[in-house]
Amino acid sequence: VRFLTTNLYYDSRVIGKYCEQRDSTLAVVAYTRGKCDYELVNVTNKNSLFILQARYVMERMDGGLWKEVLNPGNMFRRQLIDQVVSTALPKCKSPDQVSAAVKAFMTANLTHEVIDLLDKIVLHNSSFCANFTLKSLLILAAIKEDPLRVMGYINRLDNFDGSAVGKAAVEARLYEE
Repeated sequence: VRFLTTNLYYDSRVIGKYCEQRDSTLAVVAYTRGKCDYELVNVTNKNSLFILQARYVMERMDGGLWKEVLNPGNMFRRQLIDQVVSTALPKCKSPDQVSAAVKAFMTANLTHEVIDLLDKIVLHNSSFCANFTLKSLLILAAIKEDPLRVMGYINRLDNFDGSAVGKAAVEARLYEE
């Protein structure tokens, strides 16, 4: 593994292809070093290494890569989403990575998954529990997708964009919220 991460003089695609036949996790290491997105997605899909794919996509923060893996035609989409929501994002410490993931999920019209994702990191992850933008986004997404959760979020959270939340609640006819 050390060779794969430190040696700058090998072709990641060639070594990754070789490693695929021996140990797919080593192929992931080689493809990660070389930023071989297509190859990494293929090997992780083929070998059900969705947690490694989720971590890689999170770290890359590439809109095009997110679009590819969240494409409705991707037959492994659900497994990736589950790993992002349950494992990769809760362990994430980078606000930029979280922001890129939320944006990708919103672009892919995965509003329900955005709510689950934000619920986990805003309510259960101390790194992001004070993040104004993520709190506001959680409530706004709930207004659109799951109105029954809105009042609970408003009561549990503080320091969110009250005017934007109020405006969205009125537009959704959630007058009590």
